[in-house]
Amino acid sequence: LEPYLDHGRPSLFSVDLDTNTPHRIAGPPPADHWNDWLIGQDGAIAAKLDMDSKSGNWTITNSGRRTIATGKEPLGQVELVGFGNDGTTLVYSRRDVETSATHLFEVPLAGGSEKEYLTDINVEEIFIDDQSGRILGYIPEQAKSQPVMFDPTQQAIIRKVYQAFPNRDLRIAEWTPGFTHFLVHTS
Repeated sequence: LEPYLDHGRPSLFSVDLDTNTPHRIAGPPPADHWNDWLIGQDGAIAAKLDMDSKSGNWTITNSGRRTIATGKEPLGQVELVGFGNDGTTLVYSRRDVETSATHLFEVPLAGGSEKEYLTDINVEEIFIDDQSGRILGYIPEQAKSQPVMFDPTQQAIIRKVYQAFPNRDLRIAEWTPGFTHFLVHTS
C-alpha cells in the first residue's frame, strides 16, 4: 500500500522534558472543524475552542469539558486571546462581519455569563504574559497611545520606558519577566 495523508488536522502534545517523551493531550478535531487551545500553567488544557467551518457554529469548553461559550460565526472569525488578568476567566474575540469591528468577551473558566471586555475601547494590541497566558494590558487604538497595564507597578515601569525616549515614536517589542529589560523600536 502507498502511504497517504489522511488529514492535516493537528493534535496537541505535551513533552516531558526529563525523559523527552511526548504525550498527546488532545486529538485532532473532526473533519470540517478546527481547534485552538489555551494551556494553563500546569501544562493542561484550560480551554478549547472548536469551530465547525461548514456551519460556523463554535463552542468554547473548559478543562472539565463544560461548555462556557457558544455562537455562530459564518466566516469563522472567533479566536481565543488569553486568560483574564486574575487567571479565572478567558478572553476571546469575535469579529462583527457587518461592521468589521473586533469585540472582546470575557467568560469565567468555571462557567457563567460572558461580558464584553474593554468596552468602549478600540484596542490596537494586547500584551500577554508569556509565562501565564494572562492579559497584562493593551494599547488603545489612538494615535501615539502608550500601553495601559493593569498592574500599577508595571504601568509605572512602562511610563519610565517612554520617558527615556522623549519626542520619539516608540513601540515596545519585548520585555523580560519582571519588566527589568525592554526591547523597543523608535523613530
